[in-house]
Amino acid sequence: MNENSIDEGQLLDRIFETSPTAIVVLTPDGRITRCNQRAEQLLKLDESTIEGKTYGEPEWTFTDSDGEPLSES
Repeated sequence: MNENSIDEGQLLDRIFETSPTAIVVLTPDGRITRCNQRAEQLLKLDESTIEGKTYGEPEWTFTDSDGEPLSES
């Protein structure tokens, strides 16, 4: 491997952590295993609070950019 090249895993970690977009990683059953700093900021929760939850838990509310609830259809 070229000494100037970066390991693919390190590259993905760097993209994950520096992305201006909120990223949440889920297991197939919907359990949250990881989130980036932008997701923490938007959700107003730290990663340790978010991890282990599922996206379908009742305390989550989904809204549009105006703060209006999204329909479930």
